[in-house]
Amino acid sequence: MPPIAFCIGLSRTGTRSFGKAAESLGFSRLGWIDRSDELMRAWHEGRHDELLAVADAYEVLGDIPWALLYEELAETFPEARFALTRRSSVDVWLRSIVAHTNGLPEYWGHEAAYGATMPAENPDVYRDFYLGHLDRVREFFRGSDRLVELCWETGSGWDDVCTMLGVPVPEGVPFPHHGALAIKQAATPPRA
Repeated sequence: MPPIAFCIGLSRTGTRSFGKAAESLGFSRLGWIDRSDELMRAWHEGRHDELLAVADAYEVLGDIPWALLYEELAETFPEARFALTRRSSVDVWLRSIVAHTNGLPEYWGHEAAYGATMPAENPDVYRDFYLGHLDRVREFFRGSDRLVELCWETGSGWDDVCTMLGVPVPEGVPFPHHGALAIKQAATPPRA
């Protein structure tokens, strides 16, 4: 089954929350943690056919590298929808990615994606890339109903995700914000 949705927000924008929500609704999902370095290398080396084959095996995919090839994904999967997760401001996002990388070794994938390995040392590079990504995605999907913008900090949640995925909102199930307790099984049965 081809993908139903791609979450094309950058790292630290709630992509894991989106993925966990989709997973709890019964969708097969591939997120950052699952095959991160392998997928980033394929993107960086231009092996997009490999990425498209991987994408074809899941219903919902999110984070980088998917956020970096949304144009090709939109063309290859014309029925797929796209969620642009974002933070309430660029400064909130920058603080989050700085905190996330603090104390970690430099990661080559950040240089490849964002243009620098450490956001604390290169805040302007990260800030510019984040804002540019939002602008580029919005422009690419302008006039299309395939893009939904989501920001958990400003109230996005189950209604938005379930509408996008075409399933009912689970009753009594808290939305799975990253860092929250494990997701309980949705009250509604998974999609067939």
